[in-house]
Parts: sequence; C-alpha cells; structure tokens
Amino acid sequence: MIKNALMILAVSTLLFSCENKEKKDVAKTNDIVETLTVDELLINIDSLVDKNIEVTGLVSHVCKHGGKRLVLVAENPEKNIHVNAGEEITEFNKNIEGNTIKAIGVVKELKITNEYLDNMIAEMKEHKDADGEEGVREEDNDHHSTEMEKINKLREEIKNSKNGYLSEYSILCNSYKTVEVEANKTETDSL
Repeated sequence: MIKNALMILAVSTLLFSCENKEKKDVAKTNDIVETLTVDELLINIDSLVDKNIEVTGLVSHVCKHGGKRLVLVAENPEKNIHVNAGEEITEFNKNIEGNTIKAIGVVKELKITNEYLDNMIAEMKEHKDADGEEGVREEDNDHHSTEMEKINKLREEIKNSKNGYLSEYSILCNSYKTVEVEANKTETDSL
C-alpha cells in the first residue's frame, strides 16, 4: 500500500513538473512585447527595459573570447546594440558574423554613475597592484591612461546629463536564429 502511494506521488510529481516547464517555455515566447528592427529598438529602448523583445539585425561582431557577446547593427552601422548570451546559450556561433539574425531576449539597462566609475578605478588599481611594478609594461601604462581618459569623459557626460547617470542598454538573449534576407530588396521595400 505504501509502495503504491509513493509510486503515485512520484508519477504525479513528474507530470506536474513537466507541465510547469511546458507552461514556462510557452510564456517565454508569448511574452514578447514587440518584434523590432535594431533601428526601431533604439528609438524606444528606454521604454522596453526588462521587457521581452524579438529584434532582427545584422551581426557585425561575435566575441572571439568565448562567444558570449555579439553586436547587432542598425541601418546606420554606427548605431548598434550589444547582445549577451543568456543562461540557455553556451556561446554564439562565430559563423553568424555577417548574417542577419532574430534574437529573443530581455532589454537590460546599465546605469553608469560616478560610483560605478569609482568601482572601475578601484578594480583597475587592484589589477595593477596585483601585477607589481615588475609586471607593469609600458603598454599597460598606456592602456591605464587611455582608460582613465575614457572615465574622465564619462564623468563629464554624467555631470551634464539630466538624470545624473548614463544608460548603456543591451539584450540578454534567450534564443536566436539566422534569417534569410532578400538579396534584391530595394529601399522602397523596407518602407
């Protein structure tokens, strides 16, 4: 009798856990707020923070060190969005560079404040101190100077910002796939 009760409990637990997983997976795809191009995303990105989106764009770069990041470019290649691999993605396929993809994920915002920059400086100092004077090369000093110049420029931008911080947006990607793009598409086709 006890064996039968334990067997029923085990089977029902298995069934309910599978059913819940299936519902979670459906929720991921059904919770997509909008399907956008990179240009459309960048126009309204501040209103999409922490929301699920699907974005289509050209992959201009896949990180060679681990494949955990890529860059999607807009029509104007100077405008882009960084995409970071989520838990379900071990790494982005490096062969997708130069291809158009659809990425599904959550828009994330990093608020760059003076405190954030102070922490960056502390980490740089710790790294430099860990290397010791013997381990410091001239190019390390040049890199440190360049980084400090960037930090000082960011501090000036923060000072002039209306919010007291700068926002850096990215997408935490749950899934992606390459898409075919029409070879003979004209400008009027995209309107």
